[in-house]
Amino acid sequence: MLASEFVLDPSYIMLNSMLLSSHPKTVREAITKFDSELDKSPGSFWLQNFREFDARNCQWAARYLGCSAEQICLVDSATVGLGLIYNGLLLDAGSEILVSDQEHYATLKSIEYASSHGEFSIRKMIWYDEPATVDKDRILSSLKAAISEKTRVIAITWVHSSTGVKLPVAEICHYIGDLNKTREQKILTVIDGVHALGVEDFHVNDLGCDLFVSSCHKWLFGPRGTGLIYLKPGVEAFLRPSIPTYNAYSYENWRARVEKVKVPLAHEMAPGGFQSFSHKWALYKAFEMHLEVGKKQIQDRTYGLAKYLKERLSKIPGIRLLTPISEKFSAALVVFDVEGVSPSLVVDYLAKYKILATVTPYFRQYVRFSPAVYNTQEELDIAVDHLCRGLDERFA
Repeated sequence: MLASEFVLDPSYIMLNSMLLSSHPKTVREAITKFDSELDKSPGSFWLQNFREFDARNCQWAARYLGCSAEQICLVDSATVGLGLIYNGLLLDAGSEILVSDQEHYATLKSIEYASSHGEFSIRKMIWYDEPATVDKDRILSSLKAAISEKTRVIAITWVHSSTGVKLPVAEICHYIGDLNKTREQKILTVIDGVHALGVEDFHVNDLGCDLFVSSCHKWLFGPRGTGLIYLKPGVEAFLRPSIPTYNAYSYENWRARVEKVKVPLAHEMAPGGFQSFSHKWALYKAFEMHLEVGKKQIQDRTYGLAKYLKERLSKIPGIRLLTPISEKFSAALVVFDVEGVSPSLVVDYLAKYKILATVTPYFRQYVRFSPAVYNTQEELDIAVDHLCRGLDERFA
């Protein structure tokens, strides 16, 4: 599916797509077109078009996510988005942010930097102990035990890149929503959806979260250097912009020294400055492609490849699969350990045969495959067969 859209080197088996995507044809052509126009008359082309092109991106993102364009903030990456969220929070003194050590570096460091101002503290929790056998009751009981009267924000990564575990984010957010009905101080939920966007068939309003952040240059196959934040209505009371925007209406309000136009907070938060506009403006093409093919079709294809890999790996002696086989608790990432062998040694061994995998960059490291829609079952078989050969040879 969609393989003809990409110009990936056919001599390699790409199982490292979770890092950075190849641009599909429709995105490449849009980038080239914008680059050409910018090179002809950069200042004029930008001035004449940036309002329309930014608005188009927000409209397509909203169509894909099932929300309003006024709820979309365009950013360069999930890391930028996380920094904007956590450093822009308006919390009372003594508040706590609840976060797990199983979150990504970008989340943990964003919260750490924000907490250094002294406005809130960090409370740690653990979502699960055994990733392969994770269940909803264990996750929710861990959450309930960790929440205190001081809890104001919960950081949630939808799909953990350390284990491949997919948290039941809708159940988590709906539980918090019910809990908020009994609390004077509400709890905000922030979802890092990097490894869900472009894989999961969902509408963001159905999740029930307050904030959703993701890069768009991974599973969505958007231009490199693009991302977004979704803001639920009502979150404006808890969040402020951190970087001046180049939104045209915000700039006009500033120049006129009066609020002539009410600018949505999502647009006010979008970082300004002169950026890689040819990449940024081509983002809508990725949303358009996914919607034309079908979000459900892309999800099913990706799930199918990942499940095939997990089922094969689970039957190999000496390999411990960390990612749950059930699609209820996993998406596209497939994480495993090879008994007695360094993950780096395994990845280096596979690379000799042009099979590209990754090592999870966390406190505990594992081997990680990330099949995407353009991979084939034959490629997965080749990868697993070389893994079995490596086991026989002790990856020498």
